[in-house]
Amino acid sequence: MACTEHTMYKLKPLFDITELNINSPIYKMRNIQKEHGSEILKEGRGTSDSLLEEIEGRQDILLKQIQEIKELLAFVKEKITSKMGSQEITSSSSQPNVEPEFFKLGVLHEVVLNASVKNPPNSLLALHKLWPDIRFSLSWHIHSSVKGFPKALKKFENIKSYPDTEAHVKIRVVWKQVWSDCELIISPLNSVPLLGEVNFLRFLNRCIHSKEELNQYDETYFQSKLDACHCLTYSENIQEFQECYNILSEGLDQNKWLNGNNFSVLDIACWSAINNLKNPHLTPLLSRWYKNCDNFINI
Repeated sequence: MACTEHTMYKLKPLFDITELNINSPIYKMRNIQKEHGSEILKEGRGTSDSLLEEIEGRQDILLKQIQEIKELLAFVKEKITSKMGSQEITSSSSQPNVEPEFFKLGVLHEVVLNASVKNPPNSLLALHKLWPDIRFSLSWHIHSSVKGFPKALKKFENIKSYPDTEAHVKIRVVWKQVWSDCELIISPLNSVPLLGEVNFLRFLNRCIHSKEELNQYDETYFQSKLDACHCLTYSENIQEFQECYNILSEGLDQNKWLNGNNFSVLDIACWSAINNLKNPHLTPLLSRWYKNCDNFINI
């Protein structure tokens, strides 16, 4: 019995497969082989001599333009450098950056300085002398731990302060019973307090003079003197005083200030520490320097 093939029903084709152009791209590229034919390089580089010459010509034009830009930038740099070098530098300190980099070191809006009533941060009185181009906004607050605010601290309220909208940095000073001379809080969530007035001044100096770099020897020498200022705050007898004074007064017989002939953050740190000592036992060299600080800061 013969078997025949049957279908139940037929479907109408949705499209004619013979008319579908499968190789149709979204966009077409030049066919180098068809355009140049026999001019195709036999070495396998896949381009013709004329096309290669065209590319090399464009490359030469770009290189020439880049060289012109480099020469222009070098000329502008030379002009800016010569202009900066011709500006006068005050005898108090070197000029800071145009904009201090407080933001890069975590200062988003303001910092809080927990100040000790027993060892006040006298450096606040001299910030405007050291950095006259920096606008500080200062506000004063009294913590509940302080009872009977000393009248001697009223002098801090006369410090020049800029409005918050014009200031480079806002410092909220809180008079408080703290175990160290002061505590700097940059961010209550993302940082720990910086203890000591010397570290507070180090922080400001780093923000304002962030692009200045000393060589390794000078930096170590400078930092060792700042450490001596910190130790001076906690010295209890004449021997400890003299150890700090020997470090600080080195070179003072030939210079007006502790770090040379320019008033610096080192002078502020030492002057503030000595101000908080009841009987500092200053040497003749340091006595002369201390009077110069009083006259310069106008205290």
